[in-house]
Amino acid sequence: MNITLSNKSTDSKSNRPKKKRLQKRFDKLLQEIKTKQLENENLRDELSEMHKIYQDKILPIEQASAKPYSELTKRLIDFYRRKSLSKWQREELSLWIMENIEHISRFDTEICDELHQSFQQVFSDFHEISIEELEEQAKHAEEYFEEMFESGNKKSHSDKQNEESEKPNFQEDMFGFDGFENEESKNRKNGERVRFEDFFHDEYFDEPLSEKVTINDKWLKTVFHRTAKALHPDKEKDDKRKLEKEKLISQLMVAREENDVFTMLSLYTQYAKYDEADLLIADETMEGLCTQLSLQISQLEEENRSILYSNPVQASLYELLYSKSKKTRDKNINRHINDVKNSINELSSFVLSLRNLKILKTHLEDRYDEKRFSPFEYFEDEREFF
Repeated sequence: MNITLSNKSTDSKSNRPKKKRLQKRFDKLLQEIKTKQLENENLRDELSEMHKIYQDKILPIEQASAKPYSELTKRLIDFYRRKSLSKWQREELSLWIMENIEHISRFDTEICDELHQSFQQVFSDFHEISIEELEEQAKHAEEYFEEMFESGNKKSHSDKQNEESEKPNFQEDMFGFDGFENEESKNRKNGERVRFEDFFHDEYFDEPLSEKVTINDKWLKTVFHRTAKALHPDKEKDDKRKLEKEKLISQLMVAREENDVFTMLSLYTQYAKYDEADLLIADETMEGLCTQLSLQISQLEEENRSILYSNPVQASLYELLYSKSKKTRDKNINRHINDVKNSINELSSFVLSLRNLKILKTHLEDRYDEKRFSPFEYFEDEREFF
């Protein structure tokens, strides 16, 4: 069934109803929501498939990099003992070692722990400080950063609450659901089974939808009840169909609680087929609907960003490999695999080339110059690495 304005004008030439601008806007918003919902569903599927490809094809190759990184880290730890290193060189060397250990931790925690303990011992011996003291310093540093993080979160949460409290509440209940806590809501809170028959006692069921009915904010409540009546599972004799209707009516209830206008209207137009008439609504009601649908579009856009960036690994895969085109995605995956293989070969050659302290100092200087204008600050006291 269509959802249309109740006061349509007529095109004199074709003698057909003429769509008003508001009706066109409403139809466009409905279609945009449908498109964005489909995009989000497809994006979830594509990212899930990409993660599986990563686990099966890419990760085993990346894990092979743990070996040359381990060999490099052992060589760097040996160099740390050299007394001819200046303070800045030793600090840069510490950073390099810790970066390698962090990389290895993604693929082999056992080797990572061995290297960390080895470096910890060398560091302890060189600076004549016990490992217990190093661990105590590390503990204090961790507690300090946790306090700073929690303090920042509390402040952010407090600011958000203040902003929310200052916002005017333009529309507490556009659809007239306030005070409408039915038995289903109470039963679900108490963990009891939902009684579907409780949805169907309402004076609106006795009124046919027609142009004579005054449509106001309560019309969507009417939509809910008529759709729920059409989806009544107890009327189904087929068990499979009954289960499907139970899922649909649960979806309808969630949509009502979350003011998900699009889902409610979609279920209405798809399943409430006992009423052949269009659902006729007034201009002001459709204006409110358009506002709600626009808000839902913003929520779907936010959901899209959440799908991409709520998981760090997923976000990394998206930035590195994703494309809407499967052909391009496959190309990106193959390119990345080749890059990883080449980097492993280059790293193995680099380890062999790192023969003496002179060569090491050249690379330390290159690393230092690269970071000279970096916006990030590094610990002045290298002991804080532990």
